[in-house]
Amino acid sequence: MAVIVVDILCFRSLFKILVLKDRFDTVYYCSRSKFISLAIKFASWLRHIQFKDFAEFSSSRPYTDKRSRYEEIETRLSDFCDIYLNNLADDIYIREYCRTHQLDLRLTKEYLRHNAYWLLYRPVEIMVKCESLQLSGRLCFILRKSPVIQILAPMFKRSNVKIILYQYWGFSSFLTEQEELIFDLYIKETYFNNPLLPALKTLRDVLLFVANSFCSRVRGNIAAGNRRPKKNSASIGIDKYLNSAEDDCFWVRSSQIDPGDMYYFEERIPPVKNVEYLTHNKINRVHIVNNPLEWLKKNSDPARKTRQLLAADWGEIKKSWGSYLSQWFKSVSLYDSEYKWKLLMLLQLRISYELWKSVFQQLGIKMLISLSEIDPLKTAKTMAANHSDGLVVSGHLSNNQLYYVPMEWFCDIALIWGKHFHSHIFQRYPLRAVVITGYYFDFIFKEYYVQAKKLRMNHPGMYIITFMDNVFSQDIAYSSETIKQVYSMFFDIIDSHPNVLLFIKPKREKYFHKTRKVIPVIDKYISRQKILLFTDDKPAYIALASDLVIGLGISSAATESQFARVPSFHFDLSCTENNQFAKNGLGKIVFQSVEEMREAIEKQINPETAATYEEIDYYYRDLDPFRDGRAAERVGAYLKQLFHGYQAGLSHEAALDDAAAFYCNQWGDDKVVSLPYSN
Repeated sequence: MAVIVVDILCFRSLFKILVLKDRFDTVYYCSRSKFISLAIKFASWLRHIQFKDFAEFSSSRPYTDKRSRYEEIETRLSDFCDIYLNNLADDIYIREYCRTHQLDLRLTKEYLRHNAYWLLYRPVEIMVKCESLQLSGRLCFILRKSPVIQILAPMFKRSNVKIILYQYWGFSSFLTEQEELIFDLYIKETYFNNPLLPALKTLRDVLLFVANSFCSRVRGNIAAGNRRPKKNSASIGIDKYLNSAEDDCFWVRSSQIDPGDMYYFEERIPPVKNVEYLTHNKINRVHIVNNPLEWLKKNSDPARKTRQLLAADWGEIKKSWGSYLSQWFKSVSLYDSEYKWKLLMLLQLRISYELWKSVFQQLGIKMLISLSEIDPLKTAKTMAANHSDGLVVSGHLSNNQLYYVPMEWFCDIALIWGKHFHSHIFQRYPLRAVVITGYYFDFIFKEYYVQAKKLRMNHPGMYIITFMDNVFSQDIAYSSETIKQVYSMFFDIIDSHPNVLLFIKPKREKYFHKTRKVIPVIDKYISRQKILLFTDDKPAYIALASDLVIGLGISSAATESQFARVPSFHFDLSCTENNQFAKNGLGKIVFQSVEEMREAIEKQINPETAATYEEIDYYYRDLDPFRDGRAAERVGAYLKQLFHGYQAGLSHEAALDDAAAFYCNQWGDDKVVSLPYSN
């Protein structure tokens, strides 16, 4: 008896199912068309087939006793993306394309590797789940044709999987939305759409890019205060990424760099608080125009009058716009083709690169500070910086549980909290330098001490546990099953300890609504004030009012709490394997079963058996070796020294060496890792 798994249950895949000669009685599907219900009923009646949703098999469940299905999926995806990257090494067309259009070959291949991830995700997910479920019978996968499907052929052959491919001509909007899945949101523009839609979106982007460039030269369209940098001058660009401009510029005050040399890239309609902060600190405001209509709007808003509008320089674009359209026409197809997919991806990269190359040149930017972890333009920005003899300085904002291929960590210099993040993330990228700074926002803890003390005084005699809740979904490390286990444990602890109070800090309020649906009894504990909910407050504030913090998974919020000197544990029911921090702390600060986690909490509640902060902190030493509240000062000092090197006319290597020597002299020889750079 065969086991049939289909990625998208639509009319074309259903036809492939019905003409199969294999004997089978069950079909598993991952996504389903909105318009196929009657056809499914007819097929069930005609062939006595049962259709089952593959989403009911949670990715948080074990693949082996050492890792979850989710981790196995991510590990294999990383491996397959690396294989694809290696295959690109011999691609003569890409080499010639990069040479012709002055694109960085290394970054171009990384860009294609990144985009291949979403096309590989669904077939790999299906394979891993089938292996862990140990379904009896020969596997038969019915998959849509995709440009990179051939990379998976060895895996299918090893497992004796029969593969049937079909051409998907539908759109993601044709499919039923599944609230319990997160990755569907990410792959809907790739795997769930026929090749024509990405092509049309790229054409739209090309036309807007050219139109913006042309409109920027129309008389009267340059915003007030626009100025070109002086020859041989250097400036700093700051990407908008965090909730506020003040957070994005956390290092500015301690750097003592002239704010007139800084440009902050803001959104089309910036929040008032951002405008006030940037204006007060005399940082130049810049907006890269996405819609040509923005050039036609009158500057009636004072906030718009004080910022500079930018687009790619028309003098360069007018020479190339014809080749953009020519490349687009070559890429258009109703069928999936790796060659045409590459053409489309390269065109998207090319126009993004041309835009940012022009921005770097217009503003004289030598350093772009970009902390964004998810930014499809990050590759283009890094490429443009290198072309303009500049650098992209980046870092990380989380204690990531796993290395994820889709995260955008491209940069020249990585500012990391501690050495763990070099081995865990950044060693995969060819960097110029890695600088250990400590947790960037450790200065905020002082701001919360007084407020947290007042909150604590409202609950005298109580032992306060804060749970840093997280997102849960059927296709990530934490599912509804995980959440039920976690809260069941907390309810038992609350019921058996009258002096225990639970604070809950959800990652987002909207996600906690989902938790309440899955665990309705939680509202009873909230009404009895045995649980207090904090939706809008910062994690550090809640942590500082607590005796113990528990984070779901390898938790960034729990890590921040430990940095704030509150004992913090990680509740890792997905049994993370590929994380050295988790391995080192297993059974001490990282717990992978309800029984172990509860025992650890019970010990902390009892003063006679509780581990001290120092004993717990030992396992965090590789995440931040400083923990002194001065990380922003270190970041600012390093950037200042590097920037002054550029202002003095030093080369890349000389400026980097000078900044490294300065930083090491103050903070230790092991705090900067200088790396050879190769294109």
